Parts: sequence; structure tokens; C-alpha cells
Amino acid sequence: MTIPGIENQKIEMKILDFEEDDKTWFLMSFNVKSKQGSWEIKDHSLQVYEVMKIIDWFRDWAENKPNPPTELVFLEPVLFFEVLKNDAFEKLIRIKFEFELKPQFISRDVDCFVDCALTNEHLLELSNTLSEELSKFPSCY
Repeated sequence: MTIPGIENQKIEMKILDFEEDDKTWFLMSFNVKSKQGSWEIKDHSLQVYEVMKIIDWFRDWAENKPNPPTELVFLEPVLFFEVLKNDAFEKLIRIKFEFELKPQFISRDVDCFVDCALTNEHLLELSNTLSEELSKFPSCY
């Protein structure tokens, strides 16, 4: 799935496969173009239930559900989704990378993120696209 960021930034996030010995973890690919530079990282970084949480989170914000969490945080590899601005038809979401997903050329004390202005329609499309990627792995849920 490709998440467009503001000012020509973007994040391509793909489920590649399961972790070899543990079918609860996915090998993920993150191809990032940010103001701080571009990088691609492949890492066993999200569990099945975490991908499902991202799908639900995008859908909840797209449908303007009451009181969805403004942050979605994953401790391994430390990936953050945060709603910075919530309008009825568009959300400003910051996606932040730390530790394993943060490239070495960015200093440890500098935040590494991409801000994305996403309409409700686009959030729903992202949710559906990630759900389709997940459906390629039916043994995981």
C-alpha cells in the first residue's frame, strides 16, 4: 500500500511474507521518501494482529467513528501513527519511524516521520488495500 505524504513524501508499506519460524510475524517492506531522505528497509516488524489494528484504525478514522485512538504505536520496530488534525473530511496523520525502521543516516536524536493529509476516501482505500494484502495469508487469522 502506498501512503502519500505532503510535499511529495510517501511511504510504501508491503507485507512480503511470514517470518520463517513464526507465522504470527510478517516480513514487511517499508520504502520511504521523506524530507530527510529516502530509504528502504525490510524487517520482521509487524505481527498479524497489528496489521489488523492498522486496517481497523484507518477504517475508523475514514468513517468518523466516535473516539478512535489518536495514536497507534507498535513497540517492535517502533512504528507510530498519530492523527495531528481531524477534520470531518480530511485527517493529517504523522507516521513516525524509530530504531529498526529508522535509517542510520538520520541522527538518533532527530524525529523521523512523514506527514500525510488523507481524505476519508483515501483512508478507506488504504484500509481496503492493506486488508487485501492480508488476505493473501489466510492461514494467519
